[in-house]
Formats: sequence, structure tokens, C-alpha cells
Amino acid sequence: MIRPTTRTLLLAAAGIPLATLPLIITPALWAVWFLSVMLLGVLIAFDTLWMLRGRDLDLSVTTPEILYVGREDTVQVGVQSTGREVPPIAWLLELGGVLTGRVEEHTHGAETWTAPLRPTRRGEAEVRAVWARWQGPLGLAERTRRIALDRAIPVIPDIRSVREEALRFFTRRDFLVGKRVQRYLGEGSEFESLKEYQPGYDPRNLDWKATARHRKLLVREFQAERNHPVLIAIDSGHLMREPIDGIPKLDHAINAALLLSFVALKSGDRVGLLGFDERVREFIPPRRGMGNFHRIQERCARIDYSDRETNFTLSIAELTQRVRRRSLVVLFTDFVDSITAELMRENIRRIGTRHLLLFVGLRDSGLVDIRDAKPRNALSVHRSVVADDLLRERAAVFRELHRLGVQCLDVTPRDLSNALIARYLRIRQREMVG
Repeated sequence: MIRPTTRTLLLAAAGIPLATLPLIITPALWAVWFLSVMLLGVLIAFDTLWMLRGRDLDLSVTTPEILYVGREDTVQVGVQSTGREVPPIAWLLELGGVLTGRVEEHTHGAETWTAPLRPTRRGEAEVRAVWARWQGPLGLAERTRRIALDRAIPVIPDIRSVREEALRFFTRRDFLVGKRVQRYLGEGSEFESLKEYQPGYDPRNLDWKATARHRKLLVREFQAERNHPVLIAIDSGHLMREPIDGIPKLDHAINAALLLSFVALKSGDRVGLLGFDERVREFIPPRRGMGNFHRIQERCARIDYSDRETNFTLSIAELTQRVRRRSLVVLFTDFVDSITAELMRENIRRIGTRHLLLFVGLRDSGLVDIRDAKPRNALSVHRSVVADDLLRERAAVFRELHRLGVQCLDVTPRDLSNALIARYLRIRQREMVG
């Protein structure tokens, strides 16, 4: 499609006062106005003829096969011109699905254009079309070309960051409890081997019968018990749709849950999944082996953003019915104030009678910023007071959960992965589940 540019419209508008001169001065000036209009028409025609044709511009578009929530990827457009230099091109990327809006940029004769894509939620991203617009040598006419793509790209949890984070934990000493031959003395309950006593060893681990038999001091070496069941419960109710740092709480929880399941399965534990809102949507019983990680990954990707209120009573009842053996239950959920947390607290007490519960809440650092911001007017003071009340009520709820014997984490999304894995390793090392 060819159309006049802004420069052409300005020149045409400048001819309007020129057309009034024959009426004011002399009718002979009609010829001057007529010649100026003809000259503008000739220049536009020349610009159109010498402008690069659409068929002479070869475009190749490369899109990623998969996008990950919160991680930036790119669409690359390659440009080649047959016989002429690539002109300055204005690009526009037409998006749809979970990537609403468009990406626009103007490049000066570049052979490639890279458009950033950063999905903030799971689902399906659509790259519908690429628009290219360039002008003639005089800048009086421009041509627009649309390349229809209609490519659908699945957006899944950020598995790459999960693997990167997991690799950082594999070299840690506390992660190796129960994995390597060399165990921590005095920790764990599962007998591993006998070892000759060295200064600094716990004398309580001396095996007197073996010492008498071998005529040298021997100590019992223990390892942390493995094969603990770990159930990851993810609340997908409407409160978990709220974004923190541009990404819904639910996706922060899913990324952390995948990291935990990866580390737990590598540690030899059995991992299961429970996804729920007003009812249970997804369930995988605790199983061993890294093959189970792919099942958990697939089911996590299917947990949808719900606009329903979470039914803790029904979901917790089904959890206790399906999982009989004492397990570590890692619950990802959230609350607004003490009123919305009341019913949740009653059901958490029921879980604690049979299982060890780790309650994971996502703290919004924006509330702290609002509370600590310097007051500028009455509205900012009101916002600060409300934020302070919400933070106080949140702290009170966590104190109550601690009183009930619940393990709690109240961290920002940035600190969630480190804090969650550190707490899991501590629970596992101290054998709090068994």
C-alpha cells in the first residue's frame, strides 16, 4: 500500500495560502499556483517510482518455539534487498493472546530487526504479523507491507531458570546430605557405616560392641533418611492472580514449586502435586524418580488463572483423604488480611495434625515502599496508614501460624527460591517429617 507522507501533507497545506494570492494581488498568479501543484505531483510520482518495491524486499521472520514466563526472548526479522540498499524502515510487530499490544521501532538501513517478547503469564502468545514501512528517496511517499504470520507460541513456566537455580544447590554441603557416601556424623536416623573415632566426633555415637570386637574406637555414622513424601499444594484462586513485579503470584509459586520438586526428586524424596481453587484441579500422588518431574511440569503448566475464591475446606479435606502417610506439605497461597485468613487458618490446623506443613506466602515489597514513603499530601498519608495496617495484620497471621507449629516463609519473589530450598534442606536434614 502506497500513501503520502507527513511531509507531503505539509507541502500541500502550504499551497492553501498560496492559492489565495491570485484573489488578493492579481489573477496572473493562478499560473504560479497551478505550476506548484503540478511540481508537487511530479515529485510525488518520481518518489513513488524510485521507491523500493515490496517484492524487492525479502523478509524472513524467526520466532521462538517456546516462551517462558518472565523471561525475555526475541523475534528476529531478516531484511534483504534485491539490487538496492535497504532503506530506513519503521517496523511494527502485531501481537495477540497473552502478549497483547504491539512492538514498534524505526531502524536505519539495518539488515536485521530484533523485537523483544516478555510474557508475564502462561497461555498462548500470538505473533500475528510484521508490518514494514519505508519511504522514497524524497520522503514524499511511503509504502507499507504486512507479512501475516499467525504463529502461536506456548508460554510455559520458566524451566530454564529452574534448572539454573537447581544447579547452584547441587554443590552445597547441606544438599549432599543423604546423597554422597560421606555423611554428617550425628545427623539423620538411618545407619550408614562404622568409622574410626577422630577428635571432634560426638562421643555419643561410639559403638562399644564394635570397638571391643575390633579393639579400636569406632563410631556409628548416620545418613539423613530419604524417600520422604513431599506434596506441593498450589492455590490458584483469585488472590493468586494479582501481579508482583509484573508477574502473577501464581507463576512465582509455580516456578518455585518446580525448583523444589527438581531438588527433592534429586535428593531421593517422593514428590506430588495438588492444584486447587474452589475445588481440586490437579493431583499427582508422591512418586520417586526424575521422570516424575516432567509430569509435575506438565500439570503445573495446566493450572489456570482462576477468578474463583479458594475453598480451603474442600481442598484440604481432599488432601488429607488422598495422602494418608505423614508428608511434608508445601502450601503456596496468600491472603489479604486477618479476616480472609481466618478460614484458611482453621483448615491449616487440620493439616498440622497429620502432616508437617510449610506455609509459603509472597510478600509484596510495594506495600513496604508505600508505608515508608515520605508523605506529600493527605492521600499519601492515608495510603501509608492502610499499608501499615495490612502489614501488621499479615505479621499477626504468621505469628499465629508459628504458634500452631507451622513452618512459615514470608518472602519476596526475588528471595523465594533460595529461602524455599534452604528451608526444605533444613527440614530434611533434621528429619522433621518422619
